[in-house]
Amino acid sequence: MASYQSFIAEAPAGTLNEAQQAQLFALVEELKRKIARIEVKCDVPGARVLVRGKEVGTTPLSSDVVVNAGQAKIEAIAEGYRTFETTVTMFGGTTRPMKIALERVDFTGAVSVTSNVAGAQVLVDGVARGVTPLEFKVLRGTHVVAVKARDHVDQNRTATVEAGKRTTLTVTLERAPNYTIAYVGFGIGAVGVAGGTATGILALSRFGKAKDQCDVASKQCGPAGQSDLQASKSWGRCPRLRSEWG
Repeated sequence: MASYQSFIAEAPAGTLNEAQQAQLFALVEELKRKIARIEVKCDVPGARVLVRGKEVGTTPLSSDVVVNAGQAKIEAIAEGYRTFETTVTMFGGTTRPMKIALERVDFTGAVSVTSNVAGAQVLVDGVARGVTPLEFKVLRGTHVVAVKARDHVDQNRTATVEAGKRTTLTVTLERAPNYTIAYVGFGIGAVGVAGGTATGILALSRFGKAKDQCDVASKQCGPAGQSDLQASKSWGRCPRLRSEWG
């Protein structure tokens, strides 16, 4: 049909005589009764259109698709959408409108997160999504889910999400160690050690002065020695004091 129509449009005048022209026009009319046209309209630009397995163009098509009469399988394919396909019966000499609405493929899956701490913060791949209990959708694939709560140790989970399915995560948060009590206890202990060391040094110092003014054998001291000896006993006791002076 395309070849005959092209010949009729381009052939120089006088190429065919009247009888030949009549025969050609009759042949074209006979072919018109054996072919059909499809007027394809699609809501997704750039979709590939196939008729009987042969690609005829991408949407929007610049003209109708011309096919032989009879059954024809029509397909429309676009990335991110489900393939449209249908089989229709085409009648010769007719034009059939074909409106194609492609259905977008949902590549997301649901993730449900619960924890023993209500209101714990949930982050997915480092982005905050809400607080527990929480359900959200993400693209299929592997994602890192972090659950955080005050005074608790952060927990990370790896979720493998499938399109159209739900993944459930149950996260148990443990309380973080309370270092404040330990720090206070350590501080009190350190002060006690430092205080004991200081008083011990003072006691030994006053004991040394008392010895210089006392008779160790008789354990008798003068007035000045008695003062230093009593002061050393007041500051603290040690094996050396007990062994020499009781």
